[in-house]
Amino acid sequence: MKARNCISIILIFLIVYGTTGQITDYEIINFSVEDGIPSNECHDIVKIP
Repeated sequence: MKARNCISIILIFLIVYGTTGQITDYEIINFSVEDGIPSNECHDIVKIP
């Protein structure tokens, strides 16, 4: 019985987190060598506010 309650709580948490924890407002910008970067290879992305 205790295991069933624990599993139920975990499932509820995953359902709530899965529906509200996703960012849906984002923008994708593609840069290439034509935009002035040295190559098309990327290792890290940092956004400075």
